[in-house]
Amino acid sequence: HLDNNLPFGERISAIQRNYYLQLLLAIISTLVAVFLFFYHAYYRCELLYAAFGLGILYSLPILGIRIRDFRLSKVPIVALTWVLITTIIPAQFRSNELTTGWLLSIEQFLFITALTIPFDIRDIQRDQNLGVKTVAGVFGVNKTKKISAYILLLCQGAVLLQFISGESPRIITLSKIIFYVCTFVIIYLGVKKGRKDVFYIGVLDSLIIIKGVLVYLVLNYFSP
Repeated sequence: HLDNNLPFGERISAIQRNYYLQLLLAIISTLVAVFLFFYHAYYRCELLYAAFGLGILYSLPILGIRIRDFRLSKVPIVALTWVLITTIIPAQFRSNELTTGWLLSIEQFLFITALTIPFDIRDIQRDQNLGVKTVAGVFGVNKTKKISAYILLLCQGAVLLQFISGESPRIITLSKIIFYVCTFVIIYLGVKKGRKDVFYIGVLDSLIIIKGVLVYLVLNYFSP
């Protein structure tokens, strides 16, 4: 059930129970990342260090401070890191220019922002207890959902601009617009205060994968 209770303490217990499995996976992923880092000469990309730095500053306290603890900073940091890794850096390696794919980068940033904001609703009580000012904590649940919806609308605008500029085929544009409408429905109807991790991890997080699979299938099997 999507609303099965999973309190924060139980999350920690689950992590502790699977400590060695997670350690093994972390070691394997680190070795693969190091291999790819040198094999593809990623060390030449300055932006990669910026993304790495953002990830460290977001997760670990430096002098007792994490940048995610600053007012309304959580969502844009996650979105910026994501778009650096998945869009801007790959575009730079493909064309050796930072200006390539800027509309797609804006679309991705808006999409991840709209998808990350509902997690503020999930964590609203814990963030308030920690004194962290998030979108949901400042604006409330209903206004936060509306903000996410407006951002998805802007996201569709970025998709249309890609079509107008000739960067996106008609079939991809249509597919993305339909996908973003479905994402809006899921967020607006599904997100609510008290809904637990299964919905956020199993449904919202999966939308990132679904979007990638959708674009791949449309490009390879339905594009004229």
